[in-house]
Amino acid sequence: MFDPVCGIELLDERRFTSDHAGQSYGFCTQSCKDDFLSDPARYVEMEPLIRLERVIKTYDLGEVQVPVLRGLSMRIHHGDFIAVVGASGSGKSTAMNIIGTLDVPTAGLALIAGKDVMKMGEGELADLRNRKIGFVFQQFNLVPSLSALENVLLPKTLRGTADAAAEKRAEALLESVGLHERMLHRPSELSGGEQQRVAIARAFINDPDLILADEPTGSLDSATSTKIIDLLAELWRTSNKTVVIVTHDPQIAAHTRRILTMKDGRLVSNHGASGQAIWPKA
Repeated sequence: MFDPVCGIELLDERRFTSDHAGQSYGFCTQSCKDDFLSDPARYVEMEPLIRLERVIKTYDLGEVQVPVLRGLSMRIHHGDFIAVVGASGSGKSTAMNIIGTLDVPTAGLALIAGKDVMKMGEGELADLRNRKIGFVFQQFNLVPSLSALENVLLPKTLRGTADAAAEKRAEALLESVGLHERMLHRPSELSGGEQQRVAIARAFINDPDLILADEPTGSLDSATSTKIIDLLAELWRTSNKTVVIVTHDPQIAAHTRRILTMKDGRLVSNHGASGQAIWPKA
């Protein structure tokens, strides 16, 4: 049995249970149970945006096989604002690569936006990634020779869809991240925080369902980091997107709705609602 909220596999005695529509459900924590009771239909009737079940990922390094994910089960629902945390070697980056379709499991079930990635070819994975997922990286990954506006438009340009409507959307996105006056500047003319704002705007250009941010504040000072996470939170509030942040910084994680902790390639059940949760109250 899997917790319908966070997706963790319930291997031991279920301490937290609830019934809905004649069906019994188990939960790993009181927090997950409370979430479920606040809106059972969200967790029972709607398919999660991300559903991982008993995912194994092993890297073959010649004569040595290195297990990284060891039966990871996790669910992320439409509209969630989640932080995935864990020590180095916990498997969180590998998990995010699978969620982002940059890698596929060795075994297990991985459904991304309803698609079984184990049954998809490289072209299909690339198409799913381009349509459904926006990425924000630690190192910004901006093209130095392009302006901020051109960098935001780049995913459209690569797909041959950078028309007038796309340019108008790119301008609106740059305005939404506070860079309307800087959209013609190149990365070298922008601060680190401004470059990350450009990267965030670029992540939204294709109107994806999921924003996946891998250590988005890792290269920034603490004050700028707070501004970036506040920006992501505001965009989450206003866009109805699903935002997943991978971070080692507990202060960054504390801004999200829920913190999922990984250890030894699995989700562990000591997660729960953030102490500074900003999820709208019913």
